[in-house]
Amino acid sequence: MIAIKDVVAWTTMINANAMHGNGKEALFLFEKMLLSMVKPDSVTFICVLSSCSHSRLVEEGVQIFNSMSKDHLVEPNAIHYSCVVDIYSRAGRLNEAYEFIQRMPMGPTAGAWKSLLAGCRVYKNVELAKISAKKLFEIEPSRSRDYVALCNILVTAKLWSEASKIRMFMKESGITKTPGCSWLHVGNRVHNFVAGDKSNMENDKI
Repeated sequence: MIAIKDVVAWTTMINANAMHGNGKEALFLFEKMLLSMVKPDSVTFICVLSSCSHSRLVEEGVQIFNSMSKDHLVEPNAIHYSCVVDIYSRAGRLNEAYEFIQRMPMGPTAGAWKSLLAGCRVYKNVELAKISAKKLFEIEPSRSRDYVALCNILVTAKLWSEASKIRMFMKESGITKTPGCSWLHVGNRVHNFVAGDKSNMENDKI
């Protein structure tokens, strides 16, 4: 039992629930924290907003975001704004996410565009996917995951020609996808498995 629950203790409990998808419990703890007269800090709000995102508590998350500077004197930073984009995107409210990105006072960050792109993949919004991917290409031109994500979205939409152009651009620009890798511990040995690697002597059995 913690004798004195300070902001770190409360934030840790909120974050633990956020990580396990217990959004309602995280909000309950946040309310208890406020009633205990403990002042939330910037990290607390990241954890609370993240819990709303993973539990699709859109209205609750937006309300808490809006209360940050007004009620708690904590000025939202780029991470908080990205959390709200993620809240909208995970709930499929992609147009609202895009509109929110455009209102970001510090300018859209890679994190915000990545959240929107991820939402576009789940909800199959090709047009917003193209917009968010283009912005990511400008911010992080060598990050292969964004190109692959857009390519997969285009393939799902059966836009073969556009997907082919993305692959061709990656090849010409030397942008390569990092192969998947996993490790398996058997006995006293650790076996390394890389996608496409057939060097293992037991490859046929594997």
